[in-house]
Amino acid sequence: MKKVFDILDKYEDLVVPRKALIVNIEKDPQLSKLLFRPAICMKEVGRYISLGRVLNQILIEEEVAPHEYRGGKEYISLQQFLRYFTKYEIPSKKVLKKEASRLEDEM
Repeated sequence: MKKVFDILDKYEDLVVPRKALIVNIEKDPQLSKLLFRPAICMKEVGRYISLGRVLNQILIEEEVAPHEYRGGKEYISLQQFLRYFTKYEIPSKKVLKKEASRLEDEM
């Protein structure tokens, strides 16, 4: 994933467009094989979160952000991206509702 991030980081400031990062990770032939694999272990509840689900939640956070904060969510730093995997937090209700809505639309 770092390789994809580095390709998108054209100004070498460790900040890239959020949507472009997620789309390119999903399109990468090697990484796409990992989308349904566990990326995070939530020991407290004995569950795993797949890479695809984490990426989807990262993308949705921009969409559900209040309008005045949405511009700040358009980009993501390498540190912010990695934090989703090292210090995972259960998403807000807005993110979960949007995620459920997307799943319904895909069916």
